[in-house]
Amino acid sequence: MAIEPFPLKDFFMSTEAAQADLNLSPSYAEPMALSELLALAGPDHPKFEDISLGYPPIHGSAALRAQIATHYGSFDAGNIMVTNGLDDALGTIGLALAGPGDRIIVQTPCYQTHRSVAAWRGVKVIEWPCIEANGWAPDLGYLEDLLKEPTRFVVLCTPHNPTGFTPDEDFRRRLVSLLRTSDTPLIADEIYTGLPDTAERYAPLACEYENAVSLHGLSKTLGLPGLRVGWMATQNLSLLSDVKEIKDHFNSFITAPSEFLAALALEMLSEILARNSAIVADNITRADAFFQRHGNLFDWTTPAAGVNAFPRWLGPGNAETVSMQLMKDHKLLLASSSRFNWGTEHFRVGLGCRSFAQALGRLDEFLDQM
Repeated sequence: MAIEPFPLKDFFMSTEAAQADLNLSPSYAEPMALSELLALAGPDHPKFEDISLGYPPIHGSAALRAQIATHYGSFDAGNIMVTNGLDDALGTIGLALAGPGDRIIVQTPCYQTHRSVAAWRGVKVIEWPCIEANGWAPDLGYLEDLLKEPTRFVVLCTPHNPTGFTPDEDFRRRLVSLLRTSDTPLIADEIYTGLPDTAERYAPLACEYENAVSLHGLSKTLGLPGLRVGWMATQNLSLLSDVKEIKDHFNSFITAPSEFLAALALEMLSEILARNSAIVADNITRADAFFQRHGNLFDWTTPAAGVNAFPRWLGPGNAETVSMQLMKDHKLLLASSSRFNWGTEHFRVGLGCRSFAQALGRLDEFLDQM
């Protein structure tokens, strides 16, 4: 059976997209230059040019895993596995934790890899849809009904890509209670947590629920997607072992330069988050004003956290048609909801980059010409 297509990546990798010069749909904070990151190192910090280019430790060094574990309460290095970004982790989970005839529940709309590898394996994927009229919160009562049948795991993304929905404390408490009652593991994609740094803080779900796997990394909130460093954190060492068994048959390493730079970025986490949070805060202010001014064309909900929002298009045609016109005729990328298998009525707007104001201005010019 062929694996399903990846419409979002197809969009960003298309010939037309390569010719665009502005992106209004990035899913990450403002990328850092290597020189900018290295400049954060103090004079006594080990030198980048002195690192060994021999084989790095499998699944991340003990030192890096211990450094990551400090963000998870009582966790230690043994509770952490480092991966090549979260695509690597998500794909491996889809291979390791469910098989033909099994059933999983996935919050939708979703990033394709939350569901596609498991579906390719013959796993039945049950959608747990976000509800636009409810601030994009999925229905916990519906999840309770779905969990009456045996389920290998549930996938949740928080803050959510692409809608920006962020569960509050009551939602999280009720979710954990439902999962604990049914003894169902949770795969919590938390790659967007941390922005803005004024957002209310919650412990990673792996700290609250013994059968949760929290996924995070450097790509989104820190603006370091080029390093390809992600990780899994969990109390359930059996789940982690199952993933490692599959991972060992593929690439089980991150590069030594990436590991060095990841450790530096985590040391300077507060400084980097402050930098990126200021950008996001400014862009949210711009977005709120823009979409209020164009309220006849968009239904806009300000995200509580993260860098993504999912406004509804109210204008002529549909979001996919507008997206393709913007890309071909105006060199502006604005991914429509069709790229998330979620109809043609919404766009994903990315709030993390300094180019946001310029990209929004180009969209404004397009709307003025309609």
